[in-house]
Amino acid sequence: MRFAIIIFFLMNINLWAGCHIIMKKSKYSFYKTLIRVIYAIKSHNLKTAAVIDFRKRAKEFGVEIPSSISILVSNPALESELVAKNPKIGVDLPLKIYIYEKKSGVFLTYHSPLEFKENYYIPESLLQKMEKLLKSITDYATR
Repeated sequence: MRFAIIIFFLMNINLWAGCHIIMKKSKYSFYKTLIRVIYAIKSHNLKTAAVIDFRKRAKEFGVEIPSSISILVSNPALESELVAKNPKIGVDLPLKIYIYEKKSGVFLTYHSPLEFKENYYIPESLLQKMEKLLKSITDYATR
């Protein structure tokens, strides 16, 4: 049985190899972290394209989950430039910041835009700009 588990693990290790998920623990409560994320988005002249409250949605189906919200962060000018270079990138835009609460604290996660280089052949300078914005927003929200 152990051998089968080890083989399964080794066969599936590549599923996570290309995944650039950034996770940060916040020193603030869930709602204070959320407010700080929204403030940071606005301070960078970005738009909040949508806010998806998973806890609220789960309650509609009788499911209790801790607070968890996904925020879609939009920069229409940059997104237009990216879609013009490769329309397929639209599936990953706008960027998302996911805030969730666990017993061990409040966390933020997001996919690193640098991952898009391999998938969409976007110039690294544009992707670094996006990465810098997400880092700045999430650093402000968590520290």
